[in-house]
Amino acid sequence: MLTHTHQSDRQIETRHRIAAILLGLVLLVASSCLCSTGSPVGKYSRKVGESDIVFNASASATISGTAQDGLSTTTRTPGRLTQMVITKTPPTATNVGFQSSNNAYNTVTVAGATNSGVSATRPTSTRTPVATATWFIRYFPTRTPLVFPTRTPTRTRTTKPTNTVTKTATTPVPTSTFTETPTATTSFTPTQTEVPTLTPTPKPNDVAFSADADGDGTLDILLMNPDGSNAQVVLQDGSDTLVCDWSLDGAWLVFEAESGDPLVTQLYRIRPDGSDQAQLEGLPEGDNSQAGWSPDGNWLVFRNETSLGQADLYLISADGSSTLRLTDDVADERYPDWSPEGDRIIFVSDLDGADKVYSMEVADLFVPTPPAPPSPVLLIEPPEGITPAWPHWFGEELVLSSSDGLQWDISLVNLFTPGPFSNLTNPDGTDTFNDNMPAWSRDGSQILFISDRSGAYEIYSVPAGGGELTLIENGYSGEYRPNWLP
Repeated sequence: MLTHTHQSDRQIETRHRIAAILLGLVLLVASSCLCSTGSPVGKYSRKVGESDIVFNASASATISGTAQDGLSTTTRTPGRLTQMVITKTPPTATNVGFQSSNNAYNTVTVAGATNSGVSATRPTSTRTPVATATWFIRYFPTRTPLVFPTRTPTRTRTTKPTNTVTKTATTPVPTSTFTETPTATTSFTPTQTEVPTLTPTPKPNDVAFSADADGDGTLDILLMNPDGSNAQVVLQDGSDTLVCDWSLDGAWLVFEAESGDPLVTQLYRIRPDGSDQAQLEGLPEGDNSQAGWSPDGNWLVFRNETSLGQADLYLISADGSSTLRLTDDVADERYPDWSPEGDRIIFVSDLDGADKVYSMEVADLFVPTPPAPPSPVLLIEPPEGITPAWPHWFGEELVLSSSDGLQWDISLVNLFTPGPFSNLTNPDGTDTFNDNMPAWSRDGSQILFISDRSGAYEIYSVPAGGGELTLIENGYSGEYRPNWLP
């Protein structure tokens, strides 16, 4: 029976050894797989290159294990070896009757013994201890770096530089705004300072008129203050000269005079101080007279009478480069003047057999190639038996000379609500004097005219609303065409 038992124990021990060897082989294979797959054990450091990720195992990685005696702990150097240590422990006895709890190998009661309690020592047998396998596996991964190529190269691109550029570009905008503000403020300062500097030279408040200054029987050109003081001669050349009109800025005075052989009336211009006298260029053939300067100073309207006796109106540019005929008929057009805005011409014509006041639109004619002038439009039809002359427009009113066939008076009429003429110089119709050639004052409050009340024509004034007549004493007589600088 013991022999059978020993054989059984050997078989068991053999099986255990085979199982331990197989288990060691399995663990060895598993460790090799772990090493080949790069599973990290121990301490590692990670380094990132330009485009690859590299893992390097630290050479100082260590593992701890328990010695075979189980009492001490040692530090083992990492390696690829797999160590198997097998320890033997005694097996636990089984199926033993009457075994005392005091000892694994205690005595037992012998069968057939007397009741006296005599016991016999249990025979012992030598048994091979059961082998228990204890495994220590130590390894470290290969030092060859594992390189994982970057599969997403787009990750290296970032929009942050774009955002940075955008922010940088927008940063100077408020800076430029702040730098422009003081520049604009600085530019306005000298402008405001220069304005009062340029305005202290107002236009002279002069009245131009024609009179026989030296008693030679010819008319000369003179200037005076509105009250008649400081009268002085501008032009005296032995020929009759009649004032026509001032330019708006007071730089020029246009007048008419006879010259040549045979005598022909022509238009001239002259400075208020008598300098730069010259005949206007570009005038048509015939007698040219009664010129009026446009409010903008670029054009003049005037009357032309041919040798056949036909009288028409023309426009001419201030430099004489352009001439335009306004009327071309058998009627006698005369006394032209401008509307305050310069878009219409007013004049007197006997187009329908009697003298009346007409107007013509000329705003569309101031182009390089003007269209044909429009037909005149009736503006004022005077009362029956009244003949108008010398109309002048100011605001909403027209001042003119009016004759009943016996004498001339100064009358006023509203252009927008036409009604009866308002007679300023003979309101009750009792006087028999001739009042003619009216002209507005600069502000429209007074009207200048000539009258023969003293026996010779002299300059008078009357309020635009009517009132007392005032003689402008200037030391001269035989005066014509007063014209107040506008």
